[in-house]
Amino acid sequence: HDIGKSICDEDHHRQSRDMIINAAELQLDKKARIIVGLIAYYHRGALPNRSHKHYGRVDSESRYYIKKLAALLRLAEGLDENHQSSVTNLSCHITEDNIMICPEINGAFDSHRAIAKADLLEDVLNRKVIIIEQSEPALPSTDSDFTDYLDYTDLPY
Repeated sequence: HDIGKSICDEDHHRQSRDMIINAAELQLDKKARIIVGLIAYYHRGALPNRSHKHYGRVDSESRYYIKKLAALLRLAEGLDENHQSSVTNLSCHITEDNIMICPEINGAFDSHRAIAKADLLEDVLNRKVIIIEQSEPALPSTDSDFTDYLDYTDLPY
């Protein structure tokens, strides 16, 4: 998603989108390159909008997956904003209203920046993201440890 930094650091998300879309040597068809390029584009800056270049021209199913995957990439970028791998582990619990993310931290970490980058995820899943920094695991490490665990991966948000 950061390949565009090789051309321009400040505008790298646009450069990444265009480089991926135009990379015919990738073993992806044009539609797949557009989808991947848009996911890279939305990892920072503006949220997906039908008026944006390429996004408005893809079908609704593709827009659905672009938003979901870009939301996850955007959050991951926020969790590792300084690119120093300060998050050593992560646990997550999803309820009807919230997504509680508990990163285990070793080093500098800006939870406010991570929350700011959770905007698209909150929109896509219609839940508030809460980040609780931990130095030790705060939640069970396996899905079987959650008595109210639900799979929200295929909900139509």
